[in-house]
Amino acid sequence: MKTAPVPAFMPRLCGAATLALAAAVAAQAGTLTHSTTFTAAGGDARFGYGATADDTYNLTVYDMLPLFDPALGTLERVSFTLDGWRSFDGVCTVPNHPDAAGACTARIDGAFFLEALNLQVWPQTAAMTDIRTVIDTYTTVWPPLGGSLPINLVTSASASGEITDAATLANFFTTTSQSTHGISLRFAPWDGGYFGYGGGAGFSAMLWDADATVSVSYHYAAAIPEPGSLGLMVAGLAGIGTLLRRRRGYQNE
Repeated sequence: MKTAPVPAFMPRLCGAATLALAAAVAAQAGTLTHSTTFTAAGGDARFGYGATADDTYNLTVYDMLPLFDPALGTLERVSFTLDGWRSFDGVCTVPNHPDAAGACTARIDGAFFLEALNLQVWPQTAAMTDIRTVIDTYTTVWPPLGGSLPINLVTSASASGEITDAATLANFFTTTSQSTHGISLRFAPWDGGYFGYGGGAGFSAMLWDADATVSVSYHYAAAIPEPGSLGLMVAGLAGIGTLLRRRRGYQNE
């Protein structure tokens, strides 16, 4: 006795259900990546570029990146990268006078600090990484009488790392206490006194700038489905398998 042939979609359905079960039973690794850009314009002295005086000491950005949601699974590690640069743009000018000869000098120095915060245990923080953007040597220009010369300096740095300690991850990187947790980027300019001039020379314009890009990735194991859901999937697979075996048996009779 023979019955209608097994529909073509049935083996595909069984295979798809098997893959779905395997994916559900095995906790799959997942990654969430977030990036942001931070800009700190100015410095402890700037003028000549249409900007007012600005002090960027202790400039901090809080809650700049979203935290990990535990509903997605178990957070296993956090990896991060910090890229930043620091610049100085100045114009050295000398009056048109025989006794006004002179020169200007400048260098730059600054640092970015990336850290995780938990205000419930303030001032405790989880240091992630930091970079220092510095040019140690001075650049000197000697403008001609009645003329000007620029000083343009820029340097960059980058760093990366990761945190795997379970207690640190739970305490600083999850959304369990959204109102008290955060990731901050702090910039510290250390070059306020690193410029000078002599003779008749002087800066007619001066501007510091800094920028950093932060990328944070949350690596996690996805949550395993509830036992009841797994039971229903197993039962469904068993039913499909039985149906296929019966139909193949009828065809061979």
